[in-house]
Amino acid sequence: MLMQKDIREVQLAKSAVVSGIKILMNELQIESGQIKNIFIAGAFGNHVRGQDAVDSGLIPAVPIERIKFIGNAALAGAEAVLLSQEARRKAEHLTVKVGYVEISECSDFHEFFVESMHFPYQE
Repeated sequence: MLMQKDIREVQLAKSAVVSGIKILMNELQIESGQIKNIFIAGAFGNHVRGQDAVDSGLIPAVPIERIKFIGNAALAGAEAVLLSQEARRKAEHLTVKVGYVEISECSDFHEFFVESMHFPYQE
């Protein structure tokens, strides 16, 4: 049975994800139309369809073919770097290109979080 508590948990999770995406887009100074791919990892990807993620406002409105479900990326990456020197070199190269953003400390986080709580209205 679906309860109000369940809906609230989904709202909070969605709001956190959307806030993170908005902050990262601001950091990179890009609009949603400039996003080449969205990768959805983990068990979550087994339970959501790309169009549903867009329709619910969970991810930016990008063409569905740009949404990729990649399964357990952490496990696959760990296996790859343990078993392949080539994968290890690629991972080491990525560490130079990847940045870290403490989303909860961004000044816009609270505003984004509150405005992202609602679900888009659709008929």
